[in-house]
Amino acid sequence: MNPMTARRGLLLLIVAAALLAACRVDTTVGIELHRDGSGRVRVHVALDEDARRRVPVAAIKLDDLRGAGWRVSRDATSVTVEKSFARAVDLASTLRELSGSSLLLRDVSATRRASFFRTRFAVRVDVDLRELGVGVPSDPDLENRLRLLGLDPSVVELKLDAPLRNAVGLQLFVAMPDGRVRSWSVPAGGRVDARATSTLANGGRTTWLIAAVALAGVALVALTIALIPPFRRRSRRNGAEEVTPPRPVDASAPPAPQPEEASP
Repeated sequence: MNPMTARRGLLLLIVAAALLAACRVDTTVGIELHRDGSGRVRVHVALDEDARRRVPVAAIKLDDLRGAGWRVSRDATSVTVEKSFARAVDLASTLRELSGSSLLLRDVSATRRASFFRTRFAVRVDVDLRELGVGVPSDPDLENRLRLLGLDPSVVELKLDAPLRNAVGLQLFVAMPDGRVRSWSVPAGGRVDARATSTLANGGRTTWLIAAVALAGVALVALTIALIPPFRRRSRRNGAEEVTPPRPVDASAPPAPQPEEASP
């Protein structure tokens, strides 16, 4: 069973397949952003019992995602895919590999802006489930297969889009470099413009600046001491400056003549 190709995205692939049996699919998207701007995207899709009975997890083809660098793991009830990215700006293109041309994940961005003292991070993911659809017209291969079966692609689109929008909900988690984790729950047919920010102090640069100021202060004190004359340094160490002692008085010498007073 191949209702969509993997290039259309993991989320729509599994959701569309499950809705052919009127089943429920729970999807969790996790985004992790690191201090250097790198990060990881992890998507977990769980199928309910009805979906697993009609569409076995092992039958879902995800070779295209593996070829694009995604790590795929699965068990009897769910599928998990994850992929790392090297720069914050790469988050948008990484998620686009899953959502394709659909508007399921729109306005995706991640930024890292570093100044001398701080580094600021911001993540935005606009999740819109209001116009969620199978997207038959955008997949020529699927259209041709439906016509070979005698089905009108536009009729199939109309019959699947409404139940698809009513059956799909999404949980979004964003882990920021400061350790905080933000979460959003997007209900079926709803929309959430998720935004998360964080700021980290550049501890190494701050420490370097404090050390540089301290060294400059030590150098200034050393220079001031070096410019003081040696005899002043010795006198200051003795506690007082040198004073010329008074000359001794000779008691046998005649007294000095006193000036006469003027007559009136």
